[in-house]
Amino acid sequence: MNAMRHFHHRHPAVLHQRKFDRLLARLQARLPDRAGRAMAWLISPSASLLRLPLAVLFIIGGIFSFLPVLGVWMLPLGILLIAVDVALVRRWVVKSWPWVESRWRLRSRRKRRHWKRTATAAAQGSAGAPPPTRTISSAQMSRPK
Repeated sequence: MNAMRHFHHRHPAVLHQRKFDRLLARLQARLPDRAGRAMAWLISPSASLLRLPLAVLFIIGGIFSFLPVLGVWMLPLGILLIAVDVALVRRWVVKSWPWVESRWRLRSRRKRRHWKRTATAAAQGSAGAPPPTRTISSAQMSRPK
C-alpha cells in the first residue's frame, strides 16, 4: 500500500500538475491585485465552462495581434487557460515555461537599457538633434548670386 502511494507522488502527471500549480501561483503573485483575483477565478473549477471558450478567443486574438485592440499577450494567456484542463498542453507549458521566462527577462532588460540610453541622451540634449550641417557666415549670405 505504501509503495503505491509513493508511486502516485512520482507519477509524471502529478509532477507536471504540481509544477504547473507553482507556475500559476508565481504568475498570479506578479499580477496586480485585480488581475490576480480574475486569474484565480478563471483557474478555479467553477469557471470551467467559461475557461475553454475564453482561451480559444484569447488565442485567436493573439493570432490577430496586428489589429489595434488585440495583442500578442493574448496568445500565452489562452495557452495557459487551456493547460488548466488539458494535460498534454500542461506538460508542454511546464517544459517550455523556463525558456519563455528567460526570453521575457532578456527582452525586458533590453527595453530597460534602451529607455535608459534614450533618457540619458535626452538629458544631455543630443537626443533627436539633427546631424551637423555646414555653417554659412553672414558675409557669404549677403553676397549676390
